[in-house]
Amino acid sequence: MVAHYHDAFGDQAELPAAWTPWLRTRHGLPSLPGGHVVDWAEALACDAPPPVHDRQPSDLCVLPYTSGTTGLPKGCMHTHASVMHNAMAASLWGNSTPENIALLVVPMFHITGMVVGMHTGVYTGSTLVIMPRWDRDLAGRLISAWRVTHWSNIPTMVIDLLASPHFDRYDLSSLVFIGGGGAAMPQAVAQRLLDLYGLRYAEGYGLTETAAPSHNNPPDAPKQQCLGIPFMSTEARVVDPDSLQEMPVGEAGEIIIRGPSVFQGYWKRPDATELAFVEFEGRRWFRSGDLGKVDEDGYFFITDRLKRMINASGFKVWPAEVEALMFRHPSSCCVRRREAR
Repeated sequence: MVAHYHDAFGDQAELPAAWTPWLRTRHGLPSLPGGHVVDWAEALACDAPPPVHDRQPSDLCVLPYTSGTTGLPKGCMHTHASVMHNAMAASLWGNSTPENIALLVVPMFHITGMVVGMHTGVYTGSTLVIMPRWDRDLAGRLISAWRVTHWSNIPTMVIDLLASPHFDRYDLSSLVFIGGGGAAMPQAVAQRLLDLYGLRYAEGYGLTETAAPSHNNPPDAPKQQCLGIPFMSTEARVVDPDSLQEMPVGEAGEIIIRGPSVFQGYWKRPDATELAFVEFEGRRWFRSGDLGKVDEDGYFFITDRLKRMINASGFKVWPAEVEALMFRHPSSCCVRRREAR
């Protein structure tokens, strides 16, 4: 089935002029060898009885593709069970209700937008305000006009919105939850959200292989620049990447994960699947490829990607730590804007 955004446009949809051509264009149906493609309008008009429901939790549900940071993108085999687990868990974790009004700006072809945004919103029965492309000033207007209460995002979006020359025109006072992942939220930016609105940015962490969150900060007890604690029914450890020995509290190693949201393997890539899992404590764990550490409270912190480590004259340097220090520099736009107040 193929749908276009404009199939669901309402009377109050706000379209920036630059978006109108590509959002209003109707594309022809693609060809699918050995299959049949149906337009959304045709599907809605169909009055045939639905087929018998015979899908099982263990059946293949979706094949989201990884970003390909370590090679060509790979399809992650997720079952109905792994996707449904995180859709329901995300709703419970955030104390969601049908009264939620969520700004859905993370792309729905991305695992976070699909599961945490779309699936969780549908499961909860909340209102979804959809942005098909990022625009900081449109986001500010939509939050203000629709009185958005929940906003899951990428930290760079928050940075961009706070840096808008029109920021003072927007009313973000309706927000009761703001959080996200994909990159570390700079401490200076998180502090500005706290100073302006009393909002504590709740970071989360996950991969395509884990159906989005494998870790999340509790909304009522988040720590800054922190991945949070293992998500519902999820276990995580920090181990030495080579010896697979568990690392002591506070020491960095590779994060490994197991739980109901972990994928089954890579589509038609048994070699890559074998490399992605390891046996630890007699059980099968997914290797995240990310380096991190855990504190005495059980909160996880990311160091960097395992493959991004820089060896500078024998010292291990992590680009993420360098970036975090740059955001704290007095010349940072985020720091300047806060001090200007």
